[in-house]
Amino acid sequence: EMGPYQVAPDGKTLVPNPYTWNKEYSLVRPHFTVAHFALTEALSNPEPKFCVEQVFVDNPVGAGWSYTQKVDGFVKNEVDVARNLYALLEQFFTVYTDYRSVDFYIAGESYAGHYVPAISHEIYVRNRNNPKVFINMKGISIGDGSIDPQIQFNHMGELWFRTGLADLKEVKLINQYERRFEE
Repeated sequence: EMGPYQVAPDGKTLVPNPYTWNKEYSLVRPHFTVAHFALTEALSNPEPKFCVEQVFVDNPVGAGWSYTQKVDGFVKNEVDVARNLYALLEQFFTVYTDYRSVDFYIAGESYAGHYVPAISHEIYVRNRNNPKVFINMKGISIGDGSIDPQIQFNHMGELWFRTGLADLKEVKLINQYERRFEE
């Protein structure tokens, strides 16, 4: 969606993405494990219209490209996720001190509806207790957040039917799945 390349119509090759964000924005992409993280900066336009720095994190450890070699390195709940992410941010702001004064926002989509509030709360609590590194958090954003599927996805069949995304046969099947959620 935002990267410098996209898949060509043949489905086999990559072509330059004309809508890449790194033409006008700076993308900071860390990759980290429990023990360490490395930071690489994507190429950016030397004269952007305005500056936006973004950090993309594979989260939690074991998702995407992040990994651990120890079983106890995997998280068991959102508290663990928040603790790991906070450790990453603390390391980041310790190394890159110029970013400490920059307004900091946390955003995520889908299942990050669990993680965004968790790390935001962790930052809020730590900031109130004289942290080693103060994180200048200004806000959060959750897009299409999967926060409570039992509540959120109830009656989706009806919604999809009324918007033309499902026919009656599909609605019947969706309703069966919804009843399983309720059980």
